[in-house]
Amino acid sequence: MPDGVLRPGRSEVTTCCLNTAGMRARGRKSEVPAAQEAAAGGSLSLGVQDSLRDNLRLADPDADDAALWQALEAAGLADAIRRLQAGLDTRLGEGGLGLSAGQARRLALARLLLQQRPLWLLDEPTEGLDAATAADVLARLDTLGQGRAWLMAAHLRREAVLADRLLVLRNGRIEGEFRRGSEGFEAALAALRPD
Repeated sequence: MPDGVLRPGRSEVTTCCLNTAGMRARGRKSEVPAAQEAAAGGSLSLGVQDSLRDNLRLADPDADDAALWQALEAAGLADAIRRLQAGLDTRLGEGGLGLSAGQARRLALARLLLQQRPLWLLDEPTEGLDAATAADVLARLDTLGQGRAWLMAAHLRREAVLADRLLVLRNGRIEGEFRRGSEGFEAALAALRPD
């Protein structure tokens, strides 16, 4: 069973999915700042106890509200934030307290989109999300990541399926490399944890 799957992309995108069962990297057209573990400049983690506005500005301190709303819209979070009484001024607790897991992932994606980086590093971007929310987050990453490279760590097949190339890691060593359409690619995907 593969420890990891890496997948570089079809164009200029590379997505790597790391997981204890597999890692992959896939190349696609996309520029990638850090996504899940660093969805806003490296990860989807939210450790700042501040307003939504200030949390987003960690990615781009010069972003005006129009740019913040544009990123939130693209990440699928704008409507939820508009419904909050304080909007962008809503205070978050440590780790994104006050947001659902899906909203925290989307906020991290918005932070990621505020950065103009050619590489996104993602660490299990849909871990803990229900199937519908995960599908939406992955579809947005796939679409918005065009023109960027991805390196994704993952334990879930649904994340690794985006890869163009999978690298299987075992005990810190590359055990195999499989390009989409080659022998072994589907087997490497199948070895990952199902959705």
